[in-house]
Amino acid sequence: MNKKGVIGAGFFLILLFVIAGLFLKVMVIDKNSQDNPDNDKRAGEFTIEKKGFNFVAKYQFDNKEVNMWDYKITGTLPTPCHQAKTEEIVLESYPEQVSVLLTITAPSSDVACIQVIKDYEKEGTFQASEKAKVSFLIEEE
Repeated sequence: MNKKGVIGAGFFLILLFVIAGLFLKVMVIDKNSQDNPDNDKRAGEFTIEKKGFNFVAKYQFDNKEVNMWDYKITGTLPTPCHQAKTEEIVLESYPEQVSVLLTITAPSSDVACIQVIKDYEKEGTFQASEKAKVSFLIEEE
């Protein structure tokens, strides 16, 4: 066999492996992930834990025409004088990318505050499709 034949056969085998790998990925692996019943439980629900705060977001499946999500944030603030506010940022893409931002503001240095932790709980809603990607961010000022 000459050099051109060996190179051509090698190229053909590499191409065949690439096509077989793509076929396997598309027809077998992706199909199994779609048929997995555990994925249905996770669709439309996110639970994120960060810096002592727990964030849970759930899509309102019973009210699909308005595309609403409910979320709840629970955790503790270092003192009762710390302030917390939330902001929902929805990037208009499909699927939407939603960031729920929790901003914690420390009291000014001239404020006398007791040193005891304070429970924090906040519930809210935002509008996005059920396939939205949701993230939770904490910013301390």
